[in-house]
Amino acid sequence: MKKMKHLAILLLFVLKLSILFAQTPNQFKYQAVLRNPDGTVMADENVIIAISILKSDLSTSVFEETHNITTNTYGLINLNIGSEEDLSVIDWSSDEYFIEISVNGTIIGTTKLLSVPYALHAKTAENIAETDPVYAAWNKNYNDLTNTPNIIDSVSAVIDTSTQFIRTEIDGSTSNEIQTISRLGTTVTLSNNGGSFIDSVNTQTLDINGTSLSISNGNTITLPENGGKVPVYTTAEILSLTPEQGDAVFNSTEKIYQIYEGGIWQSFATNCWPQPTTASAGSSQIFTNTTTSATLNANSPEIGHGNGLWSIVSGSGGNFIDNTDPATTFTGVECSSYILKWTISTDCNSSSNNVSIIFNHTPTTANAGENQIINGATTTSLAANTPENGTGEWTIISGTGGSFANALSPTTEFTGTDGSYKLRWTITTNCSSSSDDVNISFSTPLADADGNSYNTVWIGNQLWMAENLKVTQEVDGTPIPTVTDDNSSGSSNDEWDDLDYTNKAYCYYNNNAGGEADLYGALYTFAAAENACPTGWHLPTDDDWTDLVNFIISDGHPDSVGVALKDTTGWDSGGNGTDDYGFTGLPGGGRISGGVFNQAGTYGYWWSSEDSPFTANIFGLWFNYSETNIMIGNDKSSGYSVRCIKD
Repeated sequence: MKKMKHLAILLLFVLKLSILFAQTPNQFKYQAVLRNPDGTVMADENVIIAISILKSDLSTSVFEETHNITTNTYGLINLNIGSEEDLSVIDWSSDEYFIEISVNGTIIGTTKLLSVPYALHAKTAENIAETDPVYAAWNKNYNDLTNTPNIIDSVSAVIDTSTQFIRTEIDGSTSNEIQTISRLGTTVTLSNNGGSFIDSVNTQTLDINGTSLSISNGNTITLPENGGKVPVYTTAEILSLTPEQGDAVFNSTEKIYQIYEGGIWQSFATNCWPQPTTASAGSSQIFTNTTTSATLNANSPEIGHGNGLWSIVSGSGGNFIDNTDPATTFTGVECSSYILKWTISTDCNSSSNNVSIIFNHTPTTANAGENQIINGATTTSLAANTPENGTGEWTIISGTGGSFANALSPTTEFTGTDGSYKLRWTITTNCSSSSDDVNISFSTPLADADGNSYNTVWIGNQLWMAENLKVTQEVDGTPIPTVTDDNSSGSSNDEWDDLDYTNKAYCYYNNNAGGEADLYGALYTFAAAENACPTGWHLPTDDDWTDLVNFIISDGHPDSVGVALKDTTGWDSGGNGTDDYGFTGLPGGGRISGGVFNQAGTYGYWWSSEDSPFTANIFGLWFNYSETNIMIGNDKSSGYSVRCIKD
C-alpha cells in the first residue's frame, strides 16, 4: 500500500442510507473533512476521491467508483456512494465488508463497515424461499416418509479384556470366520480356529515405489499420478463424482478444501495460491513544459504471481503503448490530469495501486522589471524577463497616450507623455498565465527661483517634487532670511528662538555641519514655506497629502504607505523603505523652539498649507512605523522640510 507522505486527512465520516418513500436504496452517503499536513483544512480544492468496497480479506474488491469533487470552505466533502456505479452487485449477506478511501491517488485508510446495511440487503433477502418450515405438531410415522434408509440388524461385539481381542459373531457359527484381531507393534495378524495366530511368514508387508504400492504376498496397485496429493476439481466436477466417506478434494472454483463426510461435502476455508504480487504504480509525475508523454515505472509481477494491467481511473484522451508493460509510455492531453491504476491479478485475487500523471504547461513566472522615473524624456526601454515556457506580451493597465515598439518583446521601448503608467508583462501558455506590473513615470525637471533643478514624479494623478526644496528666495525673488544661531552655548542672543509665527526664515540641519543641505534640503518656517514653491506649484494641502496616501493604499499598500514612500537608504535602525513611487522620503528631522535641531535620520516632516493663526499641520514619516500621519497644531516658527505639488 502506498504510504501517505504529503497529505494529512481528518476523516469525520457518516454513512447514511438514503431511504425514500420506503423504497430499497441504491446508494449511501459519505462525508469527510480533508486537512493538509500542517493541520489546515483543504479549503475550496478540487480532489479526486476513489471508493473501493473490499471483502474481509482486504484484497478482493467488489465495488469501485471515482468522484471528482471540490471541498467547501471548511474542507468538507459530501459523496453519494453508488451514484456513479451500481451497488446492487454486492451480496451484503455473504461476508464482512470494508471501505477503502484514496485521495488524489493516495490510499488514506481502510475502515470496516460495522453493520450490515439492512435496507440494501433487503433487496436480496426478498426472494429467499423457505425450505425448512417449522411445524407446530407431528402426526406422521416412519412409513409416511419417502427415501427411507434400509434398516439392518444390529451387530454386537464383545471385548475380551484378558487378551484385548474383539470377538464378533454374525451368523451364529464360531468356526467359519476369522474371530480374533490382534496387533503387535506395527504388525496386524488375524487368527482362526479359536485364537490361533498367523505366523510371521504369512504376515503381509507394504512397499511403495514411485506410484506403485505392493503387498508382499498379494497384489500391486497404482497410486494417482499426483503422488497421493489431494485432487483438484471444479465445483461442477465435484458434483459429478461418486464420493465415498473420507474422500478429500480441492475446489478450484471456490478456492476451498472439501471432505465427504456424513453424506455431504464439508468445506474448509484456505488461502488461495498463488496470491498476486503487491502492486506499486510508481511515483506521481508532473510536467510543466509542453511534454504530453510519460514513461511509467510500476513494479513487475514476481514469476508465477500474476499478470499486470494498466487502466485509466480518471482523465480523458489518454492511452498506453502497451497496457501490460509496467514501464510503458502513457500519452495524454496538454493541461490534463490523470489517475492511472496498475493491477496485478491471479485466479485467486488482485492487487492495485494508483499514480497521478499531470501535463500542465506552466508559464515562466513573469517579472516586469523595476519601476522607472524618467525626467526630461518620454521614452524608455523596459526590462521584463524572457519566457522559458510560454510567450510574453505587454499591455497598458493605466495611463493614456502610451505605446510599445514591440509588445511581444520583454525589452521593448515604451513611449508616453508626461504622466504615470502602469504596464503589465504577461507570460501565457495553453494552460495558464503569469503576470507582473511595473510603474513608469515621465516628467519634466523643475527649476526654482535660485535655478536649482528638481526631479519630479507622477504618483497616481499627482505630480510631486521628488526632492526636498532648498531655494533661498521666494517665487518673486524676495530673499528668505537665513537664521543659524541657537542657544546651545547659553547665549541670550538666540535669533531662532525669538522668531514668531509671522517670521520668514530658513536654515540647514546642524547649519550644514555635515553636508545636510545636499542630503535633506532646507528647513523653513511656515511663513517662508507658503511662498517658496515655483510658479505653477504650491505647498500641499491636507487633501493633497490624503489623496497621495489613499492612492498608495489602493495600489497594494493598505498597511505600508510609509514604507512605500521612504527612501531605500538614509534611515536609522532598520527604518529604510522601498520607495516604490520615487517620492524618496528622507528623514530630514526639524528645528523646534530654542533653535534645537532634532530627529534627523529617524523622522521626516513636511509642511501642509492647512493652518490656524499660530499653528499649522505637517505630514510625517517615522523610522519605526510603516504608516503615515498628518500632525496638527505645530508651531509656525518651527523649521520643517517642503515638498511642492503641481497645481
